[in-house]
Amino acid sequence: MDLVDVLVVMDGSIANPDLANFLEELEEPPALMIVGDQFESLVSLIELPLRAWGILSLEASEDELTSAVAALNQGLITGDPLLITPLLSGNTNRALEDKDLVVEDLTAREMEVLELLSEGLANKQIAYELEISEHTVKFHVSSIYNKLGATNRTEAVTLGARLGIIVL
Repeated sequence: MDLVDVLVVMDGSIANPDLANFLEELEEPPALMIVGDQFESLVSLIELPLRAWGILSLEASEDELTSAVAALNQGLITGDPLLITPLLSGNTNRALEDKDLVVEDLTAREMEVLELLSEGLANKQIAYELEISEHTVKFHVSSIYNKLGATNRTEAVTLGARLGIIVL
């Protein structure tokens, strides 16, 4: 695993205008991992051309950081869901435009199903978890495939993560 493809920044550096200038001047868009607890200036950073981005709190373990960096190297948005979720609504539209993909909005139930797919649950387990029939789960999975342009579960989860729809 090549960890040098990810720029890791402590949150105190976020407000530094030199960081934004540095990121804009790079030939290749980097993957950016921000570690900290102060994210007021983060929205402006994720609007920059980035290959991927992630956020972890200062309490993140070494394993969490290593896993997050590996996900960033795959072009995924990753990190602590409590820190990322408030930012996703604004970043999802940018990610969709950048990739020139037309993705219909997923329903709330489809989002729940996609989240459970990302956890590796089978249709029967998803049905149990959401208290719906297995047939209804199959319908939602099919709808997710159509809306994301995916052909299987792995592709749907990967596309969802790359587009910022779900957080791994």
